[in-house]
Amino acid sequence: MRVGDSSWPVSASEDLSAGTHVEVIAIEGITLIIRAVIA
Repeated sequence: MRVGDSSWPVSASEDLSAGTHVEVIAIEGITLIIRAVIA
């Protein structure tokens, strides 16, 4: 995942398509744990 000018490894409990809006719900080491934002 790109955040600003940095790339971060991510993990999610479900498959997410490119371009899905996500939120970070936790950080494990350098891995961002994300989930889809449902509007």
